[in-house]
Amino acid sequence: IACADCDDDDAGSTVVADDGDCDGVLTAADCDDGDATLGDETLDGDCDGAPVDVDCDDTDAALGSNQVDLDCDGVDDCGNVSLHAGMDTVLVCAGSFTMGCEAGRDDVDLGCVGEAPAHEVTITQPFLMARTELKNTRFAALMGYVGSNSAFCTGIHCPAANMSWHEAAAAANEASDVEGLPHCYTCTGSATSSFSNIDCSPVGNPYACGGWRLPTEAEWEYAARGGEDHAWPGSDNPDIVAWHSGNASNAFHPVGTRGGNGFGLDDMGGNVSEWVEDWYTVSFTGTDPEVDPVGPSQADTCNNCGRVRRGGSSFDVANFCRAGSRSSDDPEDRVVYYGVRLVRPVD
Repeated sequence: IACADCDDDDAGSTVVADDGDCDGVLTAADCDDGDATLGDETLDGDCDGAPVDVDCDDTDAALGSNQVDLDCDGVDDCGNVSLHAGMDTVLVCAGSFTMGCEAGRDDVDLGCVGEAPAHEVTITQPFLMARTELKNTRFAALMGYVGSNSAFCTGIHCPAANMSWHEAAAAANEASDVEGLPHCYTCTGSATSSFSNIDCSPVGNPYACGGWRLPTEAEWEYAARGGEDHAWPGSDNPDIVAWHSGNASNAFHPVGTRGGNGFGLDDMGGNVSEWVEDWYTVSFTGTDPEVDPVGPSQADTCNNCGRVRRGGSSFDVANFCRAGSRSSDDPEDRVVYYGVRLVRPVD
């Protein structure tokens, strides 16, 4: 009868007595028949929210998704370093943080321009992030040409630089090919060290892509803050963790030669400025919590508005190398200190 039917216009739906949360799974086989997000026990035997194909032990709700406990030993592997596509990567676990300029934390000399309002953000999916900025040797192996100007750094551990946003996205696709993963960008055209007409566009929601990509702006700041309350990634003293105009002598430096942050990530502040996924918006929208934000569909109208860059560079003052500092540029522009750090989901 109508009062007991999930959808009385659909003969295929079941009565409430058999399917209390109307999720299509009968009460007898449902983890929680009052919660439509917890479904079939045959897919989640211990009803811990981690489906059987990613659960360390589907009979023990205390052992959950192996996206966090990679070796199923009961200990989260957050911060562990592993090698993927020729890059050292760090497992960054899901979590929440305050994104943007916050009084008492961000040591802002020039105010909160472009960094307000502070708002709570939740990243729901763990991800692998390159421990350092992409090295020039790795960029060359992926793209077939050297991007950086050797006048600013020499050696095999120098960061790749002088790249456009499109080249950074193309490099991510090449890294996906190394591991047989799907592309997160559709790219056309070609590039060399002296010429580039590459054009790339994201393929859908970045969080849903299984390959290498640029981090979203929210992922980048979450990772840069490292679960700490420092103005710079890993410290309140920029000289400890960042190469900036006050200590870098107008040069890039080999990656990993400054202190890391709480997540074990190096060079999140300074050295080269890192392209991220999002288009730039002049101010963050509202103060309500956001979950896995992806930014606007296009850049705001302003001088130099384009794709976002984060972290500052060796040619920026220390203030622009803070965890919350933001800048942007046309995604086609190549500037000597523009680089990237790649991410991908956990297997």
